[in-house]
Amino acid sequence: MTTQSRAFRLALLTSAAVIVASCGGSGSNSSSPAPAPGPPSNVAAMVVDGGPRDSSGAPQGTINQAYVTVTICVPGTATCQNVDHVWVDTGSVGLRLFASSFTAQLPTQTQSGNVVANC
Repeated sequence: MTTQSRAFRLALLTSAAVIVASCGGSGSNSSSPAPAPGPPSNVAAMVVDGGPRDSSGAPQGTINQAYVTVTICVPGTATCQNVDHVWVDTGSVGLRLFASSFTAQLPTQTQSGNVVANC
């Protein structure tokens, strides 16, 4: 499911919740409004801007591109790092980061005994 369809579904569900919460049967205002639903799991906030900035503050990304912050953890440990301004590419599978954006040492991944080149 794409990020756009998730965002659309969230907006649709939120709108439905507001409509249902605003429906009243007796006209009495004695009842309190229903609490707003919490965010669904596996959701990331997106930002659309000029991308990451260099040391002088100039944008280094693509203008009007969607970015997210992701948390990468070394498997089996509590060593994690947030990586800001990861480009959202809805036509790709997986996550590709520059080695310079992640400082922890990730374990080598293998498939059928062979080292996976892009990991």
